[in-house]
Amino acid sequence: AVTVIKVGNAFLVDPLPDEEAAVDARLTVAVTQKNEICALQKVRKRSFAAYAVYELRNLPGKRSY
Repeated sequence: AVTVIKVGNAFLVDPLPDEEAAVDARLTVAVTQKNEICALQKVRKRSFAAYAVYELRNLPGKRSY
């Protein structure tokens, strides 16, 4: 899983605690070993645009398992 936060128009991946304090929105994405999204958790009142989720979906796949 990877956590992405939105601060204004910027996205930060796996933020530090002090970065999370400034978030507009937080999205955690969990993927299978085949890089298929299996869970999403959105926190805070601001939203993530559909295009942003689409672009961010490959971030967990760039990690080594």
